[in-house]
Amino acid sequence: MSGVDTTQADPRAGAVQEGPPADAAELLARVRARAADPLPDDPASTAPTHRWWYGPGEYESAVLDRLVREGRAAARHVHYSDNYARPTGRALFARSLGSDERDLRLSATGRVSVRVDGIEVPVDQVDGVWRVVVEHGERVEVDVLAADGVPAAIGEESYGGGWEGRDGSGASLALIERPGGERAPHELGEPTTPVTLREAEAGLWIAPAPVLGTVELLSDEPQPGRRPALTVGESIAEAEATDGIEESVTDLVHDDRGGWRSRRPVAVAALRIRGPRVRSARVHASVRPAPRRGGFLCDDETLNRVWAVSTYTLRLCMQSLLVDGIKRDRMPWIGDQALAIASNAYGFGDGGIARDGLVALGRLRHGYVNGISDYSLWWVIAQAAYLEHFGDEAHLAREAGAIAVAVERLAEHAGDDGVFRPAVQRDGFIDAGAGSVFLDWGVELEPGRDSTAVQALWHWALRSAATVLGRAGHPSASRWQVLADRTGDTLRTHGWHDATERWRTYLDGKEIDSPYPAFLAVLAGLHPPEHPGATRDLLSAGTRGTPFMLAFALRARAALGDRVDAVRVVRERWGAMLDAGSGTFWEEFPREGASPYELYGRPFGKSLCHGWSTGPTALLPELVLGVRPVKAGWREFVVDPELGELGWAAATVPTPHGAVFVVARPDAVEVGVPEGSALVRGAERWEGPCSVSW
Repeated sequence: MSGVDTTQADPRAGAVQEGPPADAAELLARVRARAADPLPDDPASTAPTHRWWYGPGEYESAVLDRLVREGRAAARHVHYSDNYARPTGRALFARSLGSDERDLRLSATGRVSVRVDGIEVPVDQVDGVWRVVVEHGERVEVDVLAADGVPAAIGEESYGGGWEGRDGSGASLALIERPGGERAPHELGEPTTPVTLREAEAGLWIAPAPVLGTVELLSDEPQPGRRPALTVGESIAEAEATDGIEESVTDLVHDDRGGWRSRRPVAVAALRIRGPRVRSARVHASVRPAPRRGGFLCDDETLNRVWAVSTYTLRLCMQSLLVDGIKRDRMPWIGDQALAIASNAYGFGDGGIARDGLVALGRLRHGYVNGISDYSLWWVIAQAAYLEHFGDEAHLAREAGAIAVAVERLAEHAGDDGVFRPAVQRDGFIDAGAGSVFLDWGVELEPGRDSTAVQALWHWALRSAATVLGRAGHPSASRWQVLADRTGDTLRTHGWHDATERWRTYLDGKEIDSPYPAFLAVLAGLHPPEHPGATRDLLSAGTRGTPFMLAFALRARAALGDRVDAVRVVRERWGAMLDAGSGTFWEEFPREGASPYELYGRPFGKSLCHGWSTGPTALLPELVLGVRPVKAGWREFVVDPELGELGWAAATVPTPHGAVFVVARPDAVEVGVPEGSALVRGAERWEGPCSVSW
């Protein structure tokens, strides 16, 4: 095995003379040797001791509420819609008793009352554990009443299962099991691992890579009365600043080791300490375990670094749910999730965090997801993306009713022509426009006009609803397909300009000045197949926008056969962020002549580690190797390399069935197919486990 440090540079910029890996293990080792991610795959943590049971959506809603509360406490300038649902706090749990069960020890999230065979029995609470002594009986019922905003849940240390549930009205609950300890799992974040900081100069400490965690300082002057002043940042410049920083004032708490800890987790690439001399500094970094890894390598080192940094950025944003970023806004937004479902599938294969995010964000008291009407459309689209990459039929069965209700509410804003005209609702996102429409940062839509881009998203959401609900056997599936067809007809009639073979910006006008209608129409399946060239030209010129929307634009270009140039754009746009050396990818691309940190009129307003910038984790394997699922959950997949000027490329993808491994050279392709999956190529089909070459 050889890492990048042992290679010789090729005359072609960014290339390395390093051959393809022999197998997935070597590929992963070489990816890790590039050290974009210094954190362990399996951080030390306490093994689960209890099994906990929650009602549907209760765990996810509680985690979302915790993240929002913690995020608001940690950072300034946070705008987050308050319309998400809170846990209900009341449930009844019941199960049969074993013949020799006499001493039950239950952990719970609230006060409990217990009945055995219908008769109330006394309970004692010792150190937070409820104890029930059973003289005889066949069935136990536990009524849990939690405080406002806390889910009703119970945990047991030894019992193997069998709990049933009912809500406060007596309706049956399909309980969901979660591993944990005596504390309920929704209260806990990710495991932590210590990351040692290096003192670059007196008082300035640098992390080996950006992390999110609790700062710990050990001092040569451990007097509690002489507390250091601490400033943290995603850059040295922010850590050195005394004004305009995004994190709220970092409170330090004296500990029994003669040092101080930050009261709450903070984003740290660098920190400045003023006051008593500190002899060591470290961060107890919050890190999502990564037991299943993907990887991408080729003979262009810039692309390799882009993939590695993109994937590390994604991992940092995986904090119980996928959050926006590790600094200003540690809260879940569906835009990040809709983009990152595919990136997660190629980088980590962690379906659980994707599923939990969809459930949490879909539980609303009123209004739209994140207070944005088009984000409700992304939520529906993300359901189809999750099915495509993870094949989670159990999730679909549980959530089909909620998806159908969500689309029903959205359809209330559609006219007879199928056009989506949303109305402003309570708790709308503060920076959204008319109808609570956001689309993308920097895009201003004219009020009272029908945006072709928004209608393309609506069409895509309707098609997605028809797909997932059809898969679930829900009776509303055909209705959404009919509405999608009607919307599509309207868009082709009023949005497509025959003379120029391009998409108009608005349905009621002649303007053709935005790339958004074009690439969203392609992804929505609206683009006329007989006219690929005009839109390809538009997309080639339309590289503006955030990393979020540009990633979707590049996927549309791939659909039109423009993959090699799409790779060039990835290399240029994300490669420009590599040059800044932040170690993660940003909320917005660098702007010529502007500070790399300024955004929203604030000197450090830009998030330098942002969930929606992680498109290359999926894009590079898709664009270069053409490896993607064609049946839900990678039951079938295709490989269709288009190397361009690359001499070779390789990837491994952690699918639900096992790792897919691909190596491509200009004259040969090798594919490892896992058991339970099948590679298809034209009329040929190979069932795994097998190795295929051509």
